[in-house]
Amino acid sequence: MRNPVFAAVAAALCFVASAAVAAPPVEAFGNLPALTRVHLSPDGKHFSAIEPLNGRPTVVVFALDAPTQPVIFGDPESFAEDSIWVNNDRLICIVYGVITENTRKGLEIHRWSRAIAVSISGKEPVVLLKRTPAYRWNRSAARVVGLDADDPNVAYMALWRVHESSDSYYALDLLKVNVETGSIDLVQHGNGDSAFFVMDGHGHAAARVDEKFAEGTFDMKDDVYLYDGDRDHKAYSFDASKGWEAQIGDLTMDGSALVVQRYDDHGKISLDALPLNGTGAPSTLLSDPNYDFEGDIVDEWTGRMIGGAIFADREEDRYLDPRRAKLQRGLDAALPSQTVRIVSVDKAGTNVIVSSEDPQNPRTYWLYNSQTHEMKALAQQYPTLQPSDLGEMKVYRYKAADGLEITSYLTLPPGKSSAKNLPLVVLPHGGPEARDALGFDWMAQFLASRGYAVLQPNFRGSAGYGKKFVDAGNGQWGLKMQSDISDGVRKAIADGIADPKRVCIVGASYGGYASLAGATFTPELYACAVSIAGISSVPNIVGQTIWEEGAESSGADYWKQRIGDISSNEQALLDVSPASHAANVRAPILLIHDDKDTTVKIDQSILENSALKKAGKDVQFITIDGDDHYLNLASTRIRVLKEIETFLDAHIGH
Repeated sequence: MRNPVFAAVAAALCFVASAAVAAPPVEAFGNLPALTRVHLSPDGKHFSAIEPLNGRPTVVVFALDAPTQPVIFGDPESFAEDSIWVNNDRLICIVYGVITENTRKGLEIHRWSRAIAVSISGKEPVVLLKRTPAYRWNRSAARVVGLDADDPNVAYMALWRVHESSDSYYALDLLKVNVETGSIDLVQHGNGDSAFFVMDGHGHAAARVDEKFAEGTFDMKDDVYLYDGDRDHKAYSFDASKGWEAQIGDLTMDGSALVVQRYDDHGKISLDALPLNGTGAPSTLLSDPNYDFEGDIVDEWTGRMIGGAIFADREEDRYLDPRRAKLQRGLDAALPSQTVRIVSVDKAGTNVIVSSEDPQNPRTYWLYNSQTHEMKALAQQYPTLQPSDLGEMKVYRYKAADGLEITSYLTLPPGKSSAKNLPLVVLPHGGPEARDALGFDWMAQFLASRGYAVLQPNFRGSAGYGKKFVDAGNGQWGLKMQSDISDGVRKAIADGIADPKRVCIVGASYGGYASLAGATFTPELYACAVSIAGISSVPNIVGQTIWEEGAESSGADYWKQRIGDISSNEQALLDVSPASHAANVRAPILLIHDDKDTTVKIDQSILENSALKKAGKDVQFITIDGDDHYLNLASTRIRVLKEIETFLDAHIGH
């Protein structure tokens, strides 16, 4: 039987076939993607998206019948993060920024976020959760919990209540917020342990999750409280110290159960149903024996879970909703070599926004009509890049020294289907509990376009491969997590892919730490290293969390589990800190850091720069102003790529 989706896609894809002669300019990779975070309005007549305006992420709204005349909701002092349609006229814009404040602890840099209800018909914008006596001083006021199918003018949001006699937060409350007037009504009180609420989609709280340490341990315990009207009762407890590790999500499609992300008998994260009647063990909804489910897929109008996503070597979306599953099968058959996702669907299920991508085809957004099967392109994220500009990306698996299988991805320079004796850039991901996968990567492809092979290893501690693989990274910063990367370099050299004299390691955040650790603890491997907002002192990053969140916070507990206990074994953390061993370094190092970074403070690069200079090493330190940890400005990305290009060309280029 002829696949109508295939016919539509085949006709629409013909516009991407032109060839390029020379390597694209830096701006082709460094400019922000043309569209992200795309959402259809309830009636399907408009869609919102994040689009760069003067190089800054901004919320824009397009009418489907007039896609060249967007309505712009921007602020030159903030970054747009997402948008949420509440009704056909109002959508909530989520924005954030960075401020410097004088606090009791001194001068501190903080991230703030806000939710603003804007109107596409021109009504006045409404700043939601504006300061009130009970909720003053909240830096984060943008947590949208859910919508109400029975009242299109409200959103439900969570916000920390401030103690009446002090400026300390002590309880998380659930609030009903009118997006037309900004009025606030209390729905449910939480407490100091409350982490989040779950709504039923009709204006009622279904559950609340409280998080605290299990008695006598540093393991988190989640208590799930179910609501019967305004009354709550504890129904479930997940105690990590007894082997339970769970994260509560949304409701199941029929509304009878909570969705739980839980490690199953294979040690992989499955999506399970936890009955709202308060009895019974979780029952499995979706699971995979080899990979974690990395989250549930939610119907944007009901708030109910309809599927889940895994990353094998590329993302795979699996649906419980039979209509979505049928559409996904058709799209997958139409584009078998691409990662295809159903991004947004209007309330009637007629208009559908779909995305497709592969390593040599940056993400394209399409508008698909489920009744006529017509598909037309809305936008490409990197419109000036052609497939011929980009390198082939391959799965590259190897064994670590202790036999653990490591999956990595090797991107070759454009036009090279096989590679011999190439300069190699190792690009470890951040997180470190994250992962790389097959798909378009703007930095990897930029490096490949300049003639470098690029290796991206999912070292132990990376997400997606199950609990055993993540836990294998515990206490292994600078040790086995690092040797997993080194083993990949040695494998690429042994296979004749990499020139052993021309290997550089480049990374951001944890990847920046891995770059510094590589140059410090295996100096014989690397001809140069680049750290972007990287960590140089492990005790300092742990201490930062304790200073900001408290010694008994979940953040401090996470570091204790993943890195080690600073209170009992600080020396072990110093032993894996690059700044403490700068004398080992042989290769030139480039440090890049934004002075407004709140995730990894610029102090980390200042310390590394000082240590390297004191040791007489070749180091260059570039400070960037006005951005944050995540390189959200086009000007930042372009500058970073230019600096890296110059640095690599000087040390491992032709």
